[in-house]
Amino acid sequence: MFKKASDAKALQRLSGADRKKLRRNIRERFSLASDADIDVIFPPKAEITIAKLTNRVHVYAVEGGPPIVFDVDGRGTDIFPTVYALWKAPNLLPSFVLKGGEVSRFVIGGADLMFPGISIPPEGLPSFSVGEAWSVKVPGNTYPIAVGATYTSSAEASKAGLRGKALRITHYYRDTLWESAEGRYIPNEGFLEDVVLEDPAYVVASQATGRPESEVINSPDHLQRGIGNDGDTSVQGPKFDPGNETTVLLSAEKESSEQVAKGLEELKVADSIEEEASSGKSQSASLTVEETDALLDKCFLQALHTTVKDKDLPMPGSTLWSNHILACRPPGITLDIKKSSPKKLSKWLQAKSSHGLEKLVKSDNKAMIVLDATLCDALYNGTVKKGLTYPTEIHKKDLGATFLNRMQSNHRVTRGNESAVRKGALKTIQIMTERRQGNKKVTRVSGIESFLIDADALASELQKKFACSTSVAELP
Repeated sequence: MFKKASDAKALQRLSGADRKKLRRNIRERFSLASDADIDVIFPPKAEITIAKLTNRVHVYAVEGGPPIVFDVDGRGTDIFPTVYALWKAPNLLPSFVLKGGEVSRFVIGGADLMFPGISIPPEGLPSFSVGEAWSVKVPGNTYPIAVGATYTSSAEASKAGLRGKALRITHYYRDTLWESAEGRYIPNEGFLEDVVLEDPAYVVASQATGRPESEVINSPDHLQRGIGNDGDTSVQGPKFDPGNETTVLLSAEKESSEQVAKGLEELKVADSIEEEASSGKSQSASLTVEETDALLDKCFLQALHTTVKDKDLPMPGSTLWSNHILACRPPGITLDIKKSSPKKLSKWLQAKSSHGLEKLVKSDNKAMIVLDATLCDALYNGTVKKGLTYPTEIHKKDLGATFLNRMQSNHRVTRGNESAVRKGALKTIQIMTERRQGNKKVTRVSGIESFLIDADALASELQKKFACSTSVAELP
């Protein structure tokens, strides 16, 4: 369904009544979903947008965030969550577990799920009917890689000897819907480019507890609701709350280099995941609040010193977290912001700002940004009249709009393999009728070149479509 990109022909916000209807449809479609699960993917006060694609699919998202659910035909009866939604609320759907991570190559390559590729527990296949929404997981990884609808019922599948197709895959990790998210991310290190394998942190935790991995993965509770219902959240992958996203403004002053170097010296990284596991305990499960805070600070310092570049700033707090801070954690360690003293990413970043690690924030008013020379020129160069002084600070909420207003609008048109980027707004197609030679009427169409439409090809097609004569003439 999302193997090829589909453009959005309309994008709008949902009204209050439509939001309630969407939540009602989700609750009916996902029988395992609780009100808390729905609140996680669609916070009650958040604005929800709907994108109507050219292939009739409706995609719903929290404004400014990744796609959360999609409606196959726009009628509200065939709704599926995206992998982004399942990474936030794994209990939305029951799960099929693959026999091995290598099988995931076929699933994220666009193939449907076959029964021979599913790991069947000793007690047999769980009960399901035709057309139910199920997710797909790999052994040793708590996060789903795909969603789809069942081809048949469990009773019919058992009669057929568990052969043939089990799940019609509608969406998977790395398809065009996943790639359409502006801040796309992966939930843990097991998600690679062409395959999804076990999560290293999960393997360490299972070895530390002494519980066989197959016992955890193939348990009936996992097939019905996913790993983690026994309360052991220490094996979950990295988490953050995009709803409390903070924009990070940093500068490359050198006065913090000594602090960065000191933090890097104190940061001890294990040689390998196996070495971490051989110690006989999971460091992720045993970290105290103080240890989590210290590890967060060290990963933050290392990120500032190694991966965060000036050209990437400013950046959303979620991007800093997923692409930089988590990338600097030691192997086998799971960082969970909820286990730190601030509990939320936004509060933690605000604390770093008060310590001077997050620059350009006014010390006596955290809502204001102090303008350095580079940022002041980017925002106001050429707009301040002669004799007037340049602003020295700006409110955070006005920063983005002011910066965008300085840019020249452009548009891009794509048709097949051809693409064009032009300045200004997109010009519309003009259609007019003219009267010639008495009662004869002629319809004139102009402006089609803006949409990469060949005039001669269009004239030939219209001639066949309407059984009329056509001609092509250049505009004066």
